[in-house]
Amino acid sequence: MRKPKVAALSFFLLFLLAACNPNQAPSASLTANPLMLQVQVSWIASDPEGDAFRCTLRFGDGDSRTFANCPSSYSLSHTYEEAGTYTLQLELVDTAGKGRTVERTLTLPARPSRACPSPPAPAGLQGLQAAPTGVRFVPEAAIVPGKLLVRLPKIGIESLKADAPRLGVLAIAPAGPGWAVVEVPAGSERERAEALYAEGLVEYAQPVYRYRLVGVPNDPYFASYQASQFAQMALTEGWDLLDSGACRPIAATIDTGA
Repeated sequence: MRKPKVAALSFFLLFLLAACNPNQAPSASLTANPLMLQVQVSWIASDPEGDAFRCTLRFGDGDSRTFANCPSSYSLSHTYEEAGTYTLQLELVDTAGKGRTVERTLTLPARPSRACPSPPAPAGLQGLQAAPTGVRFVPEAAIVPGKLLVRLPKIGIESLKADAPRLGVLAIAPAGPGWAVVEVPAGSERERAEALYAEGLVEYAQPVYRYRLVGVPNDPYFASYQASQFAQMALTEGWDLLDSGACRPIAATIDTGA
């Protein structure tokens, strides 16, 4: 009869051990780093007994992710449809059904206005597709002496060449479809521009403006590897037009590095 007594005693001791050391729920630390409407969520989780456990991450907008075998450390990105306050919930449940839920509250601001004001058209060839007319001189702007940029009438450049000597034009060079650069005596730019327009030989005239560099990209490989490619897409011009206020268009450059 000793064996049953020993077995009963052993069972009693195991019961006491289990009672003194009950199964504990998994635990986790949950972090969330928002950037506008996109949030980077990370967690570090563990089970005190070292058992496997499952977890479900609820984003508070009806979307969720479930992991049957929850990783001890994980990071993922989630994008919300609109601004507001959301409650992130990470629920962890071990194989014995013991569970715990960790929560974080997020407040996401509204997107800034995308109604960007139209930038003024550059004074050079770019931006002149709107067919300007008249004579335009920007006060106090630096110009190239003796040079005019003109838009030609439908009859083309031939009539301008024919009357060039009479109007004090020294040389004419095509500058793209419908445009030309006219050389005149330095100091007479406005006078010659108004005369050409009055004669009907040009539909628009302006000096050739000088432009200066206002910013240098901080990428050390920009000049040697990327400048020529970005110029084809006018990316640097796009960067310069970014408004420092509420209007912040999103500009992205994807580079494989190859």
